[in-house]
Amino acid sequence: MVKKKRSPFIFLISLCISLTIASLHAESVAELQPLAKKTLLLDIVNQAGLNVAVGARGHILYTDNGDWQQANVPAQELLSAVFMLDEKTGWAVGHHNIILKTIDGAKNWNRQYFTADDEAPLLDIYFFDESNGIAIGAYGLLLRTTDGGNNWQEDYLQHPSGFDPHLNAITSSPAGILFIVGESGSIFRSNDNGESWQSIDSPYHGSLFGALSISEQSIIIFGLQGQLFKSMDAGETWDKIETPNTVLLTDALLVNQNKVLLTGLAGTLLITDENLTSINIHQLAGRTGISAVIQDAEQLWLVGEKGLQQVELRSLFTPN
Repeated sequence: MVKKKRSPFIFLISLCISLTIASLHAESVAELQPLAKKTLLLDIVNQAGLNVAVGARGHILYTDNGDWQQANVPAQELLSAVFMLDEKTGWAVGHHNIILKTIDGAKNWNRQYFTADDEAPLLDIYFFDESNGIAIGAYGLLLRTTDGGNNWQEDYLQHPSGFDPHLNAITSSPAGILFIVGESGSIFRSNDNGESWQSIDSPYHGSLFGALSISEQSIIIFGLQGQLFKSMDAGETWDKIETPNTVLLTDALLVNQNKVLLTGLAGTLLITDENLTSINIHQLAGRTGISAVIQDAEQLWLVGEKGLQQVELRSLFTPN
């Protein structure tokens, strides 16, 4: 299973912190709000026709027909990432190391993990199957489960210089190679389903916020100041990709299987071929920050600073 992934919405970190309520308790629930789809949303995924987005105040939105509904969520924490294994089963993560699970297509969620006294966030999550999964977050934290999230075991990944970096994103290649990218250019690779991790040489010493596997051996990573790199040998070597962009890149997506779309701050979209040989930049009206993107038929759903935004593909380019 190939998983595209993006960063937490770093440029809004101060807003994220202000939205975190230190006194939250186990009985808190996300308030149902008619304008939830216009508030801060940090991640969105598409699985078997079901779209799910997560963000501020524990908001989780879902649709399988274009009509967005707000889910029942037993949390008010800022949610940073969501992963759907299929059209029924999925997980979401966020502040206070919260992990939520759904088994009914995102309509209702249950709390699986929570650290009330620790406000640090989990930033991404990935599942291999209905039993085995990994969640990652601040200060090198890596959680593993082998029973669908009922129990989680703590582990930590260290930067080669010896500190515990924030782990921002995890992705899997078609060959099953896992990559984690994070703070200070951290890159970790696993060839055994996350049982062990190798720190690999990074082409960049600033923070990396996302990664996208394009093929079994080809992967791109991206982060601060529009930095973009590509490897053709599963991370052994990296080439820097020059772009007409200097803002933080937040997400990447294969569009129509032959183009790469990258999103960033200030409404930035970078559109290129899968070899990243020709890059065009597009700026959305309003220039609000974009956190994540999915393709749904011939349209894109973007989430970010102003919630959900729909963009027709033909307004950006003509699909081949």
